[in-house]
Amino acid sequence: MKIDRRMAALLGLALAVPAFAGDAMKPGKYSYTVKMEMPGMPFALPPQIFEHCVTQADIDQGQQYSDQQNKDCEVKNLKQTAGKATFDVACKDGTTGKAEYSYGGDQMSGKTVLNTQGRTMTMNMNSRRLGAC
Repeated sequence: MKIDRRMAALLGLALAVPAFAGDAMKPGKYSYTVKMEMPGMPFALPPQIFEHCVTQADIDQGQQYSDQQNKDCEVKNLKQTAGKATFDVACKDGTTGKAEYSYGGDQMSGKTVLNTQGRTMTMNMNSRRLGAC
């Protein structure tokens, strides 16, 4: 089913933004809670909870902005200021979106608003550092 495949790809984007460069966030194991909302859906999607290890190498190489396992979507027009990052999302299937995240220390939160097949989908994400990987 296309929507399941698309949601899996978009959840991959959640991994694309877990650790922002500099000393704002620390390498380590993070727990993520991602909630997808799409107006007009006959049911609410349950939150997705998962863990991901962000290494210093990921941060040093700028890999925190692109999910290497998901080549269908990419981060563009990245802008960072103290404690905040904004960027655009562009996917091969025509899905586009805008994201805004706030971060600091061991936490990050924000949302990505996506436009896909004439519908709007909002992905709200919160993460917190659990400790070392």
